[in-house]
Amino acid sequence: MVTTELRMTRGDVGPRWRATITRPIPGSTAREPLPLTGCTLTFTARTAYNAETVVFTKVIDEGIEVEDESGGIIVISLEAVDTESLSNRPTRLVFDLEVIDTLGGIETVAKGELWIEPEVTFGA
Repeated sequence: MVTTELRMTRGDVGPRWRATITRPIPGSTAREPLPLTGCTLTFTARTAYNAETVVFTKVIDEGIEVEDESGGIIVISLEAVDTESLSNRPTRLVFDLEVIDTLGGIETVAKGELWIEPEVTFGA
C-alpha cells in the first residue's frame, strides 16, 4: 500500500492524479502492476478517518479512468463540485483507494491526506 499527500485548490476543476497500482511479487521485495480487468475501484475522501460523512467518492467512469487495465494505470480526476462546499480555509481530508477484485477480495492500495487550499478568486 502507498501512503501519500495530495494537494489542490478549493473549487478547482480538473486536478488529475495518475497512479500505477502495484502488488508485491511473492518471495521478492519487488512489485508488479496489478491487472485491473473486472475490478472495482473506489476513491473516498472524508474529513477524518472515523467521520461518518463522505465528502466525495470517485469510481470507474465517474472520476476514475482506467488508462491501462493490464498495467494497473489509473487517473483520478476531481470536479469543482467535489470541494466547493468546503469552507475557504486550509482543509485536511483523508482518503483511501480500494480495489475489489473479481472474487470480492478488497485491498486498500493507497491512502493519505488530501489538502484543500483556499482560493483567492471565488464567487465570481
